[in-house]
Amino acid sequence: GVFLASDVSASKELQGHDIPLGVDARWQYTQFAEVLPPGILLLATDGLWEAMDSGKAMFGKERVNTLLAANAHAGPQQIVDEIFKEVKAFTATAEVEDDRTVVIVRLDQD
Repeated sequence: GVFLASDVSASKELQGHDIPLGVDARWQYTQFAEVLPPGILLLATDGLWEAMDSGKAMFGKERVNTLLAANAHAGPQQIVDEIFKEVKAFTATAEVEDDRTVVIVRLDQD
């Protein structure tokens, strides 16, 4: 996942250290907590940044981060729509090889 501060001044990549959810129902996941300031949290499957064009170039995390920053003013659904629009344009007619799931959460101050 990626966290982007509300003022777009800082971003942080968030990574887990366990296996993906749903792989093994008996897996004991590591718990981790962090208080984040107001901003946007993007959670996605690797199929998003690993989406490939017909030349096998990946969409990449850098493009995802750039899109997130460029659309930080938008609502969560608008951000998701913009990301999927850009991934579709990038991949064009290339075969979809993995799932693409995106969750956007706006963290407000309260």
